[in-house]
Amino acid sequence: MTKNKLTTKAAVSTAVLALAISIMPSGNALSNTEFGMIQAEASTATTTHVAKGNVNLRTGGSLKDKIVLQIPKGGKVEYISGSGTWFHVKYGTKTGYVHSDYITKIEEAAPEPPKATPETHFAKSNVNLRTGGSLKDKIILQIPKGGKVEYISGSGTWVKVKYGTKMGYVHSGYLTKIEEAAPEPPKANLPTHFAKSNVNLRTGASTKHKIVLQIPKNGKVSYISKSSIWYKVKYGAKTGYVHSDYLAKIGTAAPSKYPAPSTDTPGKYVDGILIVNKKYALPSTYNPGVNATAKKALDAMIADAKKQSVILKITSSYRSYWYQNTLYNNYVKKHGKTKADRFSARPGHSEHQTGLAFDLGGVNQAHWFEESFANTKEGKWLASNAHKYGFHLRYQQGKEDITGYMFEPWHFRYIGEDNATKIKATGKTLEEYFNILGK
Repeated sequence: MTKNKLTTKAAVSTAVLALAISIMPSGNALSNTEFGMIQAEASTATTTHVAKGNVNLRTGGSLKDKIVLQIPKGGKVEYISGSGTWFHVKYGTKTGYVHSDYITKIEEAAPEPPKATPETHFAKSNVNLRTGGSLKDKIILQIPKGGKVEYISGSGTWVKVKYGTKMGYVHSGYLTKIEEAAPEPPKANLPTHFAKSNVNLRTGASTKHKIVLQIPKNGKVSYISKSSIWYKVKYGAKTGYVHSDYLAKIGTAAPSKYPAPSTDTPGKYVDGILIVNKKYALPSTYNPGVNATAKKALDAMIADAKKQSVILKITSSYRSYWYQNTLYNNYVKKHGKTKADRFSARPGHSEHQTGLAFDLGGVNQAHWFEESFANTKEGKWLASNAHKYGFHLRYQQGKEDITGYMFEPWHFRYIGEDNATKIKATGKTLEEYFNILGK
């Protein structure tokens, strides 16, 4: 018989056998031999299963048998044999045994749930991303306010997150879910604040850092972030730090009635304030006369004091370099240099040369240029009210070791209402407030 005839005969036999089985009465049992013949000639299609979770493929049907590999969740396997606890299966090119609890038939498998969208949060303020869940762990980087992070795991105080390509831990108190978030603040490129007076833009958050430029009064800046009492801002094309006391939100603050004086003068400036003391001097050629802004504020103060039955007298105002030179030398001749240096400035080092300083007295001239002026009605009124008009009591009691001058309750220096009010609240001298040398 030829090969083709044999193949045809086998196919016909298989078909006949299948037909015989299909019409066989259900009550008739098949012998083992007959069932084996049917199995051998039946379709070779295998039953396919899927792993319900990660499951080990083993060399035998027990937990004691060696692990061949791990089948991942969702991995498809071909069922070979077995029932009950262990199934013999094929995964890829590997054959072995898996626990039946960990696989299910494809047709029985529930559709895979859609992949969860990563839970996204944003930083409510600047927050450190750390290598572990405590403040002792190393800082990887700082996530800026509004920065979006992907939640990974954790609950309670510390959570593991992903920020960009970096993974680490952040304190949960600094995060908020996106859907719970308030509207984002205005973009940093929009002006948000204005300078209440001339103020220095610095490279860092302290007066020790280099000055980038000076922002003029009412100059508009864009707020970026905060570091204690310092704001990081953008002014024009420059970015740097300014003291927060010198900024006000746009639309919230009216211009000061007694503004800080102009900075268009020579000398040492710190955050828009001219510093003249035993350490810092003015050139002999600087002779501005009485400052008009300061005089206007002084006149207003004297007028308001008079309404309260307090009569103030100007006992000394602007002094030129050469006038101060004569005055100082006369004091040295009369009292000696050591004593003269306690109450008189060397030429170039007198605040009176700025045109911003005034000595004031009351109706009783016996208290003029005396410490006793502090106890008079006029002295007490000035101590309580001068800052409202932009004046700072320059040489305070008990601060001689800082300023180099004895207590002078009559000497007031104009620095602008905002500056004077702010500094008075601290009880500090200009040297202390700005952390600069006084002598």
